[in-house]
Amino acid sequence: MSSPVVEAVGRELPLSEMPDRLASLYRYWNLKRGQDPMPRRADIDPLDLRDVLGWISLVEIRGTPPQFVYRLVGSQLGYRRGGPKERRPLDEVRPAEYRALVERQFRHVAETGQPTLCENTITFREGRFTYRRLALPLGADRRTPDMLLLGADCDGSAIARFHALCDRELGDELLAPRKP
Repeated sequence: MSSPVVEAVGRELPLSEMPDRLASLYRYWNLKRGQDPMPRRADIDPLDLRDVLGWISLVEIRGTPPQFVYRLVGSQLGYRRGGPKERRPLDEVRPAEYRALVERQFRHVAETGQPTLCENTITFREGRFTYRRLALPLGADRRTPDMLLLGADCDGSAIARFHALCDRELGDELLAPRKP
């Protein structure tokens, strides 16, 4: 069955175009990193991030080439079949076009160690979903990324519409095992 996704595109935005929710996360990350390229995961205190906590995800970076595994998925991002799940790899995220886009973006941050703001749009036959994501590197040695701290910015009702589109248009593809 071919995927009903017409398109999954992303574009990198200048950090100056960051929405307020993500700007507060970026300022916090900058404060915690000090003069280093990035902070450690241990430097991040969820209690400091109460205002944005539901919009944050943590992703582990494992191995070479990097594999990405979700450690935490923000509660405001909701659950959907085929979506990111805690303790599960990015490889399981569907649709495939969206997974490939996200993997390229995560890999870029893992390789450069630089914060990245992206705007992603996923278009189905019956609708589209657009959101912005800030990806911030974390590293135990403060130099080499071993985790990503992600912040998402979109309207909660848009997330519900996106989940409904995924369920309706992807159907059984979300339940089938991924083919290598």
